[in-house]
Amino acid sequence: MTRQSKLASVSTYFSELLKQYKETQRENNAYRIVEIKEKKDGSCELVIQIVGKNVTFKSRPEKLAADDQILENFSRQDVRTITYFATQEIKEPTYKILIHEFCSAFNKLIFSLKKKDKEEVIQKTADQISSDKELLSQLSPEEAHLVGFMSASEKADTDQIEQQAIHDTEIPKHKIVSQEYIEPYDTMVYTLEEKNSKERKQKTATEISKDNKLVKGLTQEDAHKIGFGTASEKDN
Repeated sequence: MTRQSKLASVSTYFSELLKQYKETQRENNAYRIVEIKEKKDGSCELVIQIVGKNVTFKSRPEKLAADDQILENFSRQDVRTITYFATQEIKEPTYKILIHEFCSAFNKLIFSLKKKDKEEVIQKTADQISSDKELLSQLSPEEAHLVGFMSASEKADTDQIEQQAIHDTEIPKHKIVSQEYIEPYDTMVYTLEEKNSKERKQKTATEISKDNKLVKGLTQEDAHKIGFGTASEKDN
């Protein structure tokens, strides 16, 4: 072996030693995970021990995953654990629907929502949640679906009620079924029948005209007839 070959061999040997030393240094981690705790709200918390010391502290996995410098002080296995739980936490909805109850005052469902890591509970209707895109995006897909379904159902019910109210105002509530001239009084008496009840009552044109609610419940044709009759009675 030549002198040059020997020098190359020694250089390779020391390079390998240096590499092994660096690998050993990497394995001398400053922190390690000693416990994984699940909190009441379903979130995860890691208990971290400072290696070589009887000192521990707690941290959320997503907080550790966001700090590259502190991650370098964990073993590869612990880094995988931190990354896994951090991913799960990010996927977890920020808000959760605790309960939904019908409120007779609003004639709607009221949803009680709680934010993760917060004790405060907020209450909103399906429409209010649907209008708040940021809040809606922080619900689970299942709960967002429920909110959307209820919002559409309540809107359909409201539209139906409004349409029925319009329909009811358009349908005459009374109709003239007959009219008879009373000669002694020189006036026309109209017999009106009430819708649904079939109840009948007799009134003069003037009496009907004085009852605004009754006039509104007539057809245009009957109302015109009463108007004409009232004018004729005044002329007489």
